[in-house]
Amino acid sequence: MGAAAPATGYNPVPAVATTDEIVARIRRGAADAEGEGADATGEIRKLTSLPAETLRLDRRGRLREGYFADVAVFDPAKIQDHATYAEPHRYATGMVHVLVNGVPVLRDGEHTGARPGRVVFGPARRAD
Repeated sequence: MGAAAPATGYNPVPAVATTDEIVARIRRGAADAEGEGADATGEIRKLTSLPAETLRLDRRGRLREGYFADVAVFDPAKIQDHATYAEPHRYATGMVHVLVNGVPVLRDGEHTGARPGRVVFGPARRAD
């Protein structure tokens, strides 16, 4: 996932940059860790249905009726991550629109102020 974490052990960059780097890799057609060329379908699956299936999250990871829809619309020619260890919260450029649970949170590259996200618990969480 990139460079080793700083001496503190805290590595904030992958949490911000990983999605943008996968999308940028699709744009560049760059090789993945195994040396294979980036396949758009496979790379997008890494961000959507694969984690939802792995974590057994119900009604997530796909665009289907009745599912919780998170959608990102980006300009493939402009998508680029900018987060660094020194500035881990620098946003990517090239993101045009983002919808979380079907609600716009980024419109024409600007935050709308909406915060429709929620904590998602997998099936391993115990009911207290």
